[in-house]
Amino acid sequence: MRCAVMQPTYLPWAGYFALIELADVFMFYDTAQFSKSSWHYRNRILCQNEVKWISLNIQHKHEQCLNETKILVLNKQIKKHSNTIKTYYAKAPYFNDAYEIILYLNKRVFECETEPTLAALNIEIITFICEKLMLKTKLIRSSSIPVNTDNINILEQRSGKLSHYLKAMKCTEYFSPIGAKEYIQKDNLIERLFHTTYCDFTPQKYNQFSHNESFAGYLSIIDVVANLGWEKASQYIKDMSCQIKHIN
Repeated sequence: MRCAVMQPTYLPWAGYFALIELADVFMFYDTAQFSKSSWHYRNRILCQNEVKWISLNIQHKHEQCLNETKILVLNKQIKKHSNTIKTYYAKAPYFNDAYEIILYLNKRVFECETEPTLAALNIEIITFICEKLMLKTKLIRSSSIPVNTDNINILEQRSGKLSHYLKAMKCTEYFSPIGAKEYIQKDNLIERLFHTTYCDFTPQKYNQFSHNESFAGYLSIIDVVANLGWEKASQYIKDMSCQIKHIN
């Protein structure tokens, strides 16, 4: 069973979906701790040749998990992000496809009686996008898998929990983002238990309608869909997963 694990991030970039495509089972690590320096609550889009951030305002508490993190005045923020994306992508060739993501967000926020946590919102967006991209990977959440930390060595907390989740997923091959390589190898646990492949890649260039300079990569999936449409974006993600650079 090929598995991958990532923390749920806000409107993630194409590489996130390429990692999902590689796996048979993908786990959202929604019990991970929220970090202000992360992509958990923000991402980047292209605004008239300039890369800009769109961010959610978070009610942050010390040692708070993603599935406990609340978003401040979510409806106003989603409306603001909707207007921003509409302003800068309205003339994109596949704007209507990209705007489906925002329409889904609006529907989710305004029709729900209780506001979702940051993890829940991100997972719902990513799941919706996966369906539109025709990715067939099974998606699960770490919060659905009970963890007994009593038997996890304190020096191997991150790898110990990860190994527990991978065992629960019946993992035989683990695809890890390159950023986790240092701590995984330092803990010396995951590689002993699972065939581990570290994945890294450079985004493939595509035409960006509003960008007259060099290609701007690592943007939100919004940019990919607005410029390519769902069908070509799906192929773009699948090609990326095939061409991904494996580092062992």
